[in-house]
Amino acid sequence: CYTGMVYLFDFLSGELIHHMDGHHDTVLTIAFSRDGIFVVSGGQDWQICVWNTANGELLHTCSHDDTVWKVQFSGNNFNTLISCSNDGTVMEWVWTSQDEDSEKTLLDFNGLGIGDFSLSELRSGEIILACDDFMVYAYQLHSGTQIAQYAGSTKDIRSVAYSSDETLIVSGGDDCVVRVWNADTANIYQEITAGDDGFIFSTCFSPDDEYIFASSSSLVRQWETKTGKLYRKLEGHSKQILRMKL
Repeated sequence: CYTGMVYLFDFLSGELIHHMDGHHDTVLTIAFSRDGIFVVSGGQDWQICVWNTANGELLHTCSHDDTVWKVQFSGNNFNTLISCSNDGTVMEWVWTSQDEDSEKTLLDFNGLGIGDFSLSELRSGEIILACDDFMVYAYQLHSGTQIAQYAGSTKDIRSVAYSSDETLIVSGGDDCVVRVWNADTANIYQEITAGDDGFIFSTCFSPDDEYIFASSSSLVRQWETKTGKLYRKLEGHSKQILRMKL
């Protein structure tokens, strides 16, 4: 949220449960722990916040030296976080209820010559980055070894995401094309022109990976992953849809 607030709603009723105040600038990333007890958020104030979903209490904070683009819990470990920041690092944080934490740099991209990156997505032991040279890169977290380069985009990339089975990567951006790559071979699997209603702001797969979703100025499109065929258009928003998640 642009105000720095984190809002928690009841999924079925739409009722606002908590509004959580702890950030001082736009919140860009948010994730639940697997048990749903905790929420972690990060954003342009460089800060990471951990919240209790039951009462909205701010439990813990830690910070990077620049914008936090991505933060999530590490597997089933509710007290371990992995984050990616515009300061060029991927960090691991282990926090306790005593407001103490240990930090470890998993990867430092400074000096690698890949340009500034603005988007990231994590999977087991790896990270993908969308960079300002219109490329997507995959790296091993602990060794820093570059695994793959995903080429094809001609303008800025605004979204990048793994499929649930982590075999495919989807991206979208200012060239209005949804691209799907084979994560292992870096070959393009699908290239879909989204339309003429503005940039692509967010992309994701359905939980079963059967469909690809992309949002634009006020519309969400859904395609079949295997064929690239448009399945349907979802309307209802009146302004840009910056983030979505299934």
